[in-house]
Amino acid sequence: MGEEIGFSSWDPLAEDFNNEELNKYESGPGGNLQAESISHTEGMTKRELKRIKYPYIVIKKNGKHINDFMLSNYIGSQLIYDMEFIPSKLLFFVYFHNITAFEEAFIKLQRFNFGLDFVVGRPPAEEPTTNQDVEQNEQPESTSNPESTETNTCSLTIAEDKQEHPPFFPVPLVVKKDYTAKNSQLAINDVNRRYLSVKFDFTLERHGAYVLKESIDEDCERQYRFGRVLTVAKTPPAMPSTESVLSDEELKALFGAMKCCDCELHTDNSCKYCGIPYCNAICFNAICDEHEKLCKNFAKLPELERVKNNMRCKIPKLQQLELPPSGSSVQITAFEQTNVVYIRSVDMHSSVAYIKILSTVMRKGKCAPKLKHLPQTGQIVIYKFDREIVRAMVLNVDDPQAIYLVCVDFGNIEITTLDSLYECSTDLAELPRYAIPVLLRGIPRRYMRPEVRNVLYQIHDTFSFVLKYNEREFDSNGGMQRVLLFEREMNLSLNRLMKTLLTPVEPSFDIPGLTEKFLNHVSLPTGKNKKLVIMSNFYCNIGLLYCTTLDFAYEITLMQRDMQVYGESEKAFTYFAPSRGELCIAKYYGKWYRGKCVNLVGNGYPSILFIDYGHITPIHINSIRRYPPQFDFPILTTEFDIVDQPNDLTDEMIARLKNHFLTGSIIEFDEVIFNEKQNNYSLRINDLFKILNGA
Repeated sequence: MGEEIGFSSWDPLAEDFNNEELNKYESGPGGNLQAESISHTEGMTKRELKRIKYPYIVIKKNGKHINDFMLSNYIGSQLIYDMEFIPSKLLFFVYFHNITAFEEAFIKLQRFNFGLDFVVGRPPAEEPTTNQDVEQNEQPESTSNPESTETNTCSLTIAEDKQEHPPFFPVPLVVKKDYTAKNSQLAINDVNRRYLSVKFDFTLERHGAYVLKESIDEDCERQYRFGRVLTVAKTPPAMPSTESVLSDEELKALFGAMKCCDCELHTDNSCKYCGIPYCNAICFNAICDEHEKLCKNFAKLPELERVKNNMRCKIPKLQQLELPPSGSSVQITAFEQTNVVYIRSVDMHSSVAYIKILSTVMRKGKCAPKLKHLPQTGQIVIYKFDREIVRAMVLNVDDPQAIYLVCVDFGNIEITTLDSLYECSTDLAELPRYAIPVLLRGIPRRYMRPEVRNVLYQIHDTFSFVLKYNEREFDSNGGMQRVLLFEREMNLSLNRLMKTLLTPVEPSFDIPGLTEKFLNHVSLPTGKNKKLVIMSNFYCNIGLLYCTTLDFAYEITLMQRDMQVYGESEKAFTYFAPSRGELCIAKYYGKWYRGKCVNLVGNGYPSILFIDYGHITPIHINSIRRYPPQFDFPILTTEFDIVDQPNDLTDEMIARLKNHFLTGSIIEFDEVIFNEKQNNYSLRINDLFKILNGA
């Protein structure tokens, strides 16, 4: 006999097992599937087409433990083509690549069912889906290439040449040289060097990223201005007046306040014998001769004569008011950072004196002469904007079009030009300052997120707080006292509230992931000759650049600080694979950045698009964390199309293009265009062909 033929390795079904055309069910679990192809598919949504093309199982969410991550691990991510969840019906639709994958999942659910309610195919009594459900749960079709994802413009592949994300740091507003320079006014007016560490955290407000006005009623509105709230009339009065709303009799009855005989502002200082009111030594000197004639007891009292002579020959320099004692009632006049606020005492005498100073500055500042030259750092000036006239101290004059100054009677930092600055007289400059900066104890400095900003504006000058502090906790580096603030009526801690707002919490898996719609997109300026920062040049070969402005690049770097703290904190889950389109925090080159998942691959490396930089990179699931809802940072980077860029570029042209648009460089483009119909941005480069040809 010939050699015996072995049939042990022969499988007659192996070739047909994965052939979907031969896998047709007449009964069993596949009997409920829609096997017939529908030829008329016009008007159908992507969800309806997907249910016709792919077999699926419907699983009911009857417990918190049932989520997409649990189902993906339980069924097997390699079997699942896609998964969607309809919140209104609490149903998961799990789609499979083919009948084979569907059969394997069905057998697993039958044999090892841990309380899962499921049906095969379309549920028998399904209600019609709404357009809202379609928009929330519709997922883009997967491509045949696992290393690509479809966007609105073209197919973006994974970036091959990895580059570190460039950091951007602004120049400090105040440096040590400003204090040590000869005849430095900053060293005189800021003895504790408090403004050496000052930061401007309201760049997005300056560029119109937030709503800055809110209507109160028909006549008034609230304006949010760099950490300070202003309540102003919608229409300016015909004749602006700085007088108090209360009459002279009412003020005298409430506070014992009368009009000064010199400046005619309300004051509670008066002569002990004749009752003539005056504000301070300056006003007393102005009325001293008249007072000598009118005061009957003046000549009889030698001690009053000595006081008069002392006040004539010596005008004391009024110093900044000290921090109110611990236990005092205070009010917030402005906030500078997430952990720095300005406060003032709200006791009767301090409030009257504070309002009197504001009125004095308003009245005398109207006649102040305009500054002709750039002021010096630390110089006290009069700053006029809208209908406000305030005292301010100059912090930075490096750019004449962006002069930084701090309003000393409130504490907020403003940016202005020379046209809004006026000379401040000596008597106004030497008036005391009641707004004192303090450091909230136990609160770190974090990015001024929209939610934090809104909360601080709501409590600004609305609530009164009880001040608590220990003088031994003075921060010598920042020149401020560490304090605790408690709301006076409810005894609620402002420090605890801020810590809660600033601490990101990793969401659990029973909470649906956030998508890009959760974040606000900030528009970039358009027009000719605009300078932009290149955040990514990975896809310039197909005519795409990811850019932002220099100010926004600074903001993106500041956001990363919060993401590092969250990324390095203790993890609730060791591994996390985000669903397609879900936001996440991913580790790249040893640092944590935010991104969104654009493609799921069964090798544990989902493709992540870093939305602040604009490139796609596969990241392992142990280097990905869920996106916390506290990170409501706006998106400041925009995708730009390069106008008239050819499609057939050679490798040399691509290299020249990337070398010209280096990541992190600042490029002046001839024109930035926004296309309303296509809802995208474009860049026009007149010398584009010269760049491509190396000319």
